[in-house]
Amino acid sequence: MPRLVSRLLLAAAAVLVSESVAGQPLTENFDSVAGLAGAGWAFVNNSNPAGTTVWFQGNTAAFASQGGAAGSYVAANLNGTTFGGNISNWLITPTLSNLQNGVVLTFHTRTETSAPAADRLEVRLSTNGSSTNVGATDASVGDFTTLLLTVNPALTVGGYPTAWTLFTVTLSGLPAGPSTGRIAFRHAVPNTAANADTIGLDTLSVTASCSLPAPTITAPATAGEGSPNRIASVPNQAGSTYAWTIANGTITAGQGTNQITFTAGTPGTLTLGVTETDGVGCASAPAGAAVNVVAAGNAVLFDAITPCRLIDTRNAAGPRGAPALLPAPSPDRLFAITGVCGVPSDAKAVSLNVTITNPQGSGSLVLYRGDGSPTVASSITFQPGATRANNNLTQLALDGSGVFKVQNTSPGTVDFIVDVNGYFR
Repeated sequence: MPRLVSRLLLAAAAVLVSESVAGQPLTENFDSVAGLAGAGWAFVNNSNPAGTTVWFQGNTAAFASQGGAAGSYVAANLNGTTFGGNISNWLITPTLSNLQNGVVLTFHTRTETSAPAADRLEVRLSTNGSSTNVGATDASVGDFTTLLLTVNPALTVGGYPTAWTLFTVTLSGLPAGPSTGRIAFRHAVPNTAANADTIGLDTLSVTASCSLPAPTITAPATAGEGSPNRIASVPNQAGSTYAWTIANGTITAGQGTNQITFTAGTPGTLTLGVTETDGVGCASAPAGAAVNVVAAGNAVLFDAITPCRLIDTRNAAGPRGAPALLPAPSPDRLFAITGVCGVPSDAKAVSLNVTITNPQGSGSLVLYRGDGSPTVASSITFQPGATRANNNLTQLALDGSGVFKVQNTSPGTVDFIVDVNGYFR
């Protein structure tokens, strides 16, 4: 029969502030076992028959703690049952709200240096929310059906470490996504007439899985010098926040969210960066993207708009109405279009559908930027009496005035109709 005297230890009554944190991540150094229940921990003794102790404050008469004050660990011993009974003594963590594959549990455990009898510790998992159901018998496990680890499963003398030993468990095999549940430590030893001394548990932590991949940035490949309202984004994940960085530009809105608005800097390379942090504090690897910034005046990004009538010289006289285009060699006519039909002031070029009607002679029209010169290429050609249409991309003046000009090469007047369907900036 093992030496009973060395195994009869009582709980110390230290009253300190518990370091337990309900939720996850969880860190517990067991400075105050008396404070564990108030921090969400649970104690259940299903030993048969039940003894005089549950898990209790570490006793330096058996051994000192792994870290901190000498008695700052939690312990269990054969007094969980009566002599010769079966121990099933449970210590259950607070509810953990983000149990998923990759979550890591670490703890230290040991028994007495010269333990004359064998001990065993089971580490079990329940994903049934805040349940502490472990059944009602010394053989039951209730909701804690998943066995994560057993220390000294064969219950051999000398099989339980007699010096503080670190154990690590990485959760795996769980359904995708986070689950809510608890982790339990079960002192499980039959026949205390032959088995069980004192075991201790210290320096426990449950850390979140931090395997977030770097998010993928969607951003324009090119932006004009100083162009505002550029957009960059990453896929949105519920509960995550996003820390953006920018070089050669300015973030104007959206910091902290999955989508930002930015203004481009000077010609060269604009560099974007973002790190995602999920709801439990895990940070992703940083992601990056490069945007080519080109000199002002280059059309670099197309925004479609609902087709809209910009110009019709058949209408009443006005900046975008009558008269019809005059015959050559009359001065080329200038049209200012920004602010009309949703064309913004920073537009560099426009996508147009150009229609001519009522031509009084054969010729062509040439559309060109308002501060430039006409090219030799015509935008649309025509003959007397015909109505024709053609698509056209027209650059606007580089000075920001938002104007373009039209040259009529025919010897007669012609009505000019323009619909806009998008713009570049």
